[in-house]
Amino acid sequence: MLFACVFSLMSLVSFLPSARAAEGTNSPYADAAGEIDPGLSSAGGTLDILGMEVSNTVSDVYMTLSLNGDISTTDWGKFLIGIASGKSAGTTTGNGWGRPINLEAPTGGMDFWIGSWVDGGGGCHLWNYTNAAWNGPSACTFSFVAGVQSTLSYSVPLASLGLAAGDTFYFDAYASGGGGGDSAIDALSNPNVSVTSWGQTYTSKTTGTGGVGLNAYTVTGSAANHAPEGASNAVTLLENSTYTFAVADFGFTDPSDTPPNHLAAVKITTLPGAGTLSTGGSAATNGQTVALTVAGETWAVRDTGRYWNTVASSADGTKLVAGDWNGRLYTSTDSGANWTARENNRLWSSVASSADGTKLVAAVRNGQIYTSTDSGTNWTARESNRMWSGVASSADGTKLVAVVSLGQIYTSTDSGTNWTARESNRDWTPVTSSADGTKLVAVVWNGQIYTSSDSGTNWTPHASNREWRSIASSSDGTKLVAVANTNQIYTSTDSGMNWTARESNRAWRGVASSSDGSKLVAVANTNQIYISTDSGTNWTARESNREWTSVASSSDGSKLVAVANT
Repeated sequence: MLFACVFSLMSLVSFLPSARAAEGTNSPYADAAGEIDPGLSSAGGTLDILGMEVSNTVSDVYMTLSLNGDISTTDWGKFLIGIASGKSAGTTTGNGWGRPINLEAPTGGMDFWIGSWVDGGGGCHLWNYTNAAWNGPSACTFSFVAGVQSTLSYSVPLASLGLAAGDTFYFDAYASGGGGGDSAIDALSNPNVSVTSWGQTYTSKTTGTGGVGLNAYTVTGSAANHAPEGASNAVTLLENSTYTFAVADFGFTDPSDTPPNHLAAVKITTLPGAGTLSTGGSAATNGQTVALTVAGETWAVRDTGRYWNTVASSADGTKLVAGDWNGRLYTSTDSGANWTARENNRLWSSVASSADGTKLVAAVRNGQIYTSTDSGTNWTARESNRMWSGVASSADGTKLVAVVSLGQIYTSTDSGTNWTARESNRDWTPVTSSADGTKLVAVVWNGQIYTSSDSGTNWTPHASNREWRSIASSSDGTKLVAVANTNQIYTSTDSGMNWTARESNRAWRGVASSSDGSKLVAVANTNQIYISTDSGTNWTARESNREWTSVASSSDGSKLVAVANT
C-alpha cells in the first residue's frame, strides 16, 4: 500500500509572518500620572503622558501615545517624539521644531523628530538631521482617538528611519505647549516633573549618563518557513499479524527550519489488496486524511493578516471571537475555518466568551465595553470610556469582570448592563474568572497578582512584583497560570496563594488553560507557542517564531486558537 504524505499545518491558529504587536502584546513604556509642575498647565490632562506602545511590521514602526485628558476638550497641546536611530551621529542639541528639547543616546544624538498636533484636524511631521541641519518635513501617518484618556497613533516606514530587523533605536516622547519655545512639560521616560517653566531646556538621556531615562526598542523580524522533506518507505509484516504505524514511518523531516515543523496528517491514496487498514477502530477509506498529532502540535493559518490582539473561545472550541487592534471584531462558528466581521473599528484590547459562545464581551482601549447575546451578531455599548485592558466572563455569561489600565476593577452580575467599581487604581492588565464567577484573578503590570473569592468584592495581593501580561484559570479557580514579560511562566494549585516558576524567561504575551487546568498553552512575542499537558511542569515549543499576542483553548484543551500581528 502507498501513503502520500500530506504536509499541512492543521490545527486552529491565526498567524502571519512578521508582525506588528498591538495593545497588551507589544512593547509598553509606562509613565507616571500627574507629574507636571503645579505652576504649569496640564491642558486638562492632555499634556500628562500615561504611556506609549511601540511595535513594528516588516515595513513600518508604530507608536501609540496615551494621554490623561480629552483632546476634544483641550486641543492646543503639541506631541513630540525624538529618535536616535544609531545610524548617524545626530545632534545632542535641538530638534526639528527648534524647541528647547535635547536627546543624548548611547549611540549618538537625535537624528529624527516627529512633531504632531490635534487641533485643526491634526497632523504629523517627520524631520531628519543630516549634513548638520534639520531637513523636512516629510509626511508620517497620524491619527487620534479623543476620550477621557486620549490616544495618538503614529506610523513611520522603517526605511525612512534607516532601520531593519535587529536594529535598536532610542527614543523619548514629549507633551508640549502651543508656543514655539515651549519645552517638554511631560516626558515619557521621566516619572517625575520634567521642567518647572515653559521655556526650560529638557534633555533626555540614559540614567547611566546622568539622565533621568531614555527608552529603547529593537525592531523585530520573522523567519521564513521552508518546505519539508520526505522519503519513501515500505513495511513488511507476516500473515495474520498487525502493525501500527508511527510518525517515523513516513520519512518526514524539516531540516531547514528551526524549530522544525511536524507531520500533521497522511492521506490514504491506495487501500491494501489483502488484509485490512483501519484508523480509530474503523475501516479506512480511499482518499481519507488521517491526523497524526495531538492538539497544539501542528497549526494552520486562518483568515488574513490583521493586527490581531485578542481571542476567546467557547467551551467546545467551535465558536471563536477575535479583536483586530484599531479594526473590527471577528467571529467564527467553525473553529476558525471562516470568519465574519462584526462591530466597528476600535482599539479592541480584550474579549471573553460564555461557555456556549452566545454571550460575548469585548473591551476597548480608551472606549467602552461591548456585549453581545447572539454570538457577536449585534453589540451593545456598556459602561464609560476608560483604558480597558482586560475582561473575563463566567461560564453562563452573567458575571463579568473588567480591568482598567491605571484605573479600577469593575464587576457586573447582569451580563454587563450595570457595573460596580472595585479595588484601587492600579496598572491592571488581564483578568480571569472561574466558571461560576466567584473566584477572580487580576494582574498588575509591574505589580502583584490579586485574587478574589467573592466575585470581586474583596481582593488580596499575592506573588512578587513583575511585568504580568496574562493569566488563566481552571474552571474551579484552583489551578492558575500566569505569564510575565521577559520573565517566566508561573503556576498555582491553591487559587493563587503560592506560585511556582516554570519554563524560561521569554517575552510572554498570552496564556490559556483547559477546564481542569492540566492542559496549558502560552505564547511569547517574537517566539513560539508553548504547550504543557501536566499543569505546567513541562513545556514543549510548537510552531514558528511570530509576534504572538493572545491564545485561547477549548474546555478539554483539544482545540486551540492563537493570534499574531502582521
